[in-house]
Amino acid sequence: MAALGAALDALRLTGRAEVTVARAAPLGGEQILRVAGRRVVLPSDGRPAVPPLDLGSPILAVAAGRDDVLRLVEDATREASDRVAAHRDLLDPVFLPEIERRLALVNERLVTIRCG
Repeated sequence: MAALGAALDALRLTGRAEVTVARAAPLGGEQILRVAGRRVVLPSDGRPAVPPLDLGSPILAVAAGRDDVLRLVEDATREASDRVAAHRDLLDPVFLPEIERRLALVNERLVTIRCG
């Protein structure tokens, strides 16, 4: 966030400015933006990236039965929760509460579906 603030301050913008993502990268990686037509590079934060979560199995389960799909969603949610716990120090603390909130929401909905 400090790099973004410094980059925007250096542009000496006034009023509104159009911002687009020229090249996105996973969380923590180098990001390239275009701000008011000018290239802004946000450097990598230097932390190792969290390995991506493989959602292939839940997607393949679309043709499976309801219980199988729910079980796969539960497994994916459990894996995501485990990864958040294991890589907590690698995650940006700004986003951590939202990640945890969404995982809790998925768990609540699963319980509602299973019990309903």
